[in-house]
Amino acid sequence: YFLETHSSINRPPRVDLRKADGQFVRAVSQADISRLHALDWTPGEPFVVKDANGDREIQGVLYKPANFDASRKYPLIQFIHQSGRFHLQRGFIPDGYNLTAQAFAQLGFVTFVARKTYKESDGWDPERGFAGTATADSQAVIRQLQALKPFIDSNRVGVYGSSMNGFYSILS
Repeated sequence: YFLETHSSINRPPRVDLRKADGQFVRAVSQADISRLHALDWTPGEPFVVKDANGDREIQGVLYKPANFDASRKYPLIQFIHQSGRFHLQRGFIPDGYNLTAQAFAQLGFVTFVARKTYKESDGWDPERGFAGTATADSQAVIRQLQALKPFIDSNRVGVYGSSMNGFYSILS
């Protein structure tokens, strides 16, 4: 037997008991997120758009504020991160820039974190963010999100980054 803990961006952690062959036995525990719902919190929303050249995917996570109202317009903040160690939120509990982006969303912004994908033939690239194409790709993502999400105010767009990411923020 073994315990499997799993979650997704919009599904809280659950622990399942499984047999050695992977067969489900029973759920052992399920995270209670009723307090988050009481705060009118919403989980991150995964998205996929194209880069400025239209040939590579950019995957990201969009965060909306509590008490989100789709009929309102919200300012947008992009969180830029260029490090190869960076990863997008895949599980329920955010970390790093994802956590900061989610915190800013609770202040009334729509925020996002994104990462360019690479074709297998490209090999490993230590700058798996927007390095080298920061301005064009950032603008492409923002334009596509504005077209897909009418609640984004195209007149109020910001970029956030610290350290080397602050440099990329200035480029954007």
